[in-house]
Amino acid sequence: MAMPTECYRTKRELALNLVDAGVVRTTGSDFSLNFRMIGDQRPGPLTFPLVSSIAQCMECLQNEVGDYSYNAVLGICGEAPIAQVFAASLGLAFISSDEEGDNPIPRHVREALVFVNVLSSGVEYEKQIHALRDRGVCVDHIMVIVDLEQGGRKKLAELNCEPHVLFTASELFEDAFGDSGQE
Repeated sequence: MAMPTECYRTKRELALNLVDAGVVRTTGSDFSLNFRMIGDQRPGPLTFPLVSSIAQCMECLQNEVGDYSYNAVLGICGEAPIAQVFAASLGLAFISSDEEGDNPIPRHVREALVFVNVLSSGVEYEKQIHALRDRGVCVDHIMVIVDLEQGGRKKLAELNCEPHVLFTASELFEDAFGDSGQE
């Protein structure tokens, strides 16, 4: 099922806005991502309007994928601001998880939709997925803003998790910079 046209337009606009705000930066043919909020201890360029735009695009992606029986959205480490807005847009509880995945999980949470900003090799989320499953939480889908295309999808498949990706690195680069690689 294809993403609705209005979501695609919003996604393209989001890519451009991420560049304008400095979330996406280029150095030659490479680019870097900075998803830190303005109010963070180490401030970044992410503002609440951008967080809302990202959450809106993620909601379109979630709607495309289909209905879930999740009762919470789980943000791992620094994904909290975007994951919180995304959870609220779906009417779900939000839970923040630390790097080890050993923070308290409310008893009512049996199925969690995991939310991450960036997926690289996938190894970075393996410990949290196992910790959640060890505590009886079903984790089988992960919402990803940017897949860096470094093998993360394969690793998540090995963990029986299906990633739902808003942008691959190459798509984000193309949407934001076109063929030239320049703004």
